[in-house]
Amino acid sequence: GQDGEGETEFNFYLRRFFKIYKNVLGFPLVWVFIISSTSLAVAIVMIKDSPEDDFMPKIIGISVAILIIVSTGVFCAVGELILNLSDELRKSLYGIKWYYCNKEINLNLKIMMSMADRPIKMMALTILPLTLDTYARMIHASYNIFNLIGAFVKARH
Repeated sequence: GQDGEGETEFNFYLRRFFKIYKNVLGFPLVWVFIISSTSLAVAIVMIKDSPEDDFMPKIIGISVAILIIVSTGVFCAVGELILNLSDELRKSLYGIKWYYCNKEINLNLKIMMSMADRPIKMMALTILPLTLDTYARMIHASYNIFNLIGAFVKARH
């Protein structure tokens, strides 16, 4: 938009997009990480505790573990990439000599700069950013769950 009303409409649609994104993807992504952590731990238990001569549980466990590690790794790598690109965009916008531009471009650049101050992140329920740090925490949580399962099984025997 070229007038103030158009800018408001653009901002309205942008906010609406991010609200829909948070509502649609936020909740399922939290469950993806909870289920992935638990499933990875169970897969490792299957690998570790299956009988020596029974290869099927080991194959299933390894397959599930690889699938979980790769799929959640891709989610987090994409989230990290978006965060890094968002930071590069912010730096690029602040590198533009906006004060030499005409009034319309100047206004649009100022709006983009103010929006770029808040990095774009893929989030799960607004509390869990999809980054490589989150990926490392999920792997660590899986290890903790694995240890809890091991302690529970050992206590029962």
